[in-house]
Amino acid sequence: SFQVESQTAWGESIVVVGGHEKLGSWNPETAFALKCEGTYPKWFGSISLPTDSEIEYKYVVKYNGGNRWEPFKGNRKLKTSGDIAAEDVFGLGPGDVHEGVKKSEPAAEPVKTPEPVKVAEPVVAPEPVKSPEPVKAPEPVKAPEPFKAPEPVKPVSSPVPAEPVPEVAPPAAEPTKKATKKKGTTTASA
Repeated sequence: SFQVESQTAWGESIVVVGGHEKLGSWNPETAFALKCEGTYPKWFGSISLPTDSEIEYKYVVKYNGGNRWEPFKGNRKLKTSGDIAAEDVFGLGPGDVHEGVKKSEPAAEPVKTPEPVKVAEPVVAPEPVKSPEPVKAPEPVKAPEPFKAPEPVKPVSSPVPAEPVPEVAPPAAEPTKKATKKKGTTTASA
């Protein structure tokens, strides 16, 4: 049987994935799913594995859209012999060899998972805001000069007497054409 202590969020689950077909042959989609029924944060499950062999495994947290594997190099190892149980803490124990604990014997108290250290993102100071150049007030608009009416034109008195304008006779009228009738023909004379 497997038992792992892990803090999970609502909707997440834990599977045991490993180098045996009953553990999904390293595929989290077909791995052995653990249960957490009234034992949170402990997840558990029992499965039959071949005896007298060493099986490598890891725990994977499954969440909507992905998988979060234990973050250490190497794999856990379980030596199967008789009725054994692997009791682990998610993320601790890289390369641990679990000899297993007989179910009839009390299991050792699992190591508490330390709270993860949250590393803050580096704070980058924003570029200083450059103050705009001061706005200069526009030059004041000068009022237009008041409108002055032009001086009235004074008649100019001329010392030279005006010459009389000669009278021009109308042009002579052109002679009118008279029509005369002759027998059979009409002729016009000027």
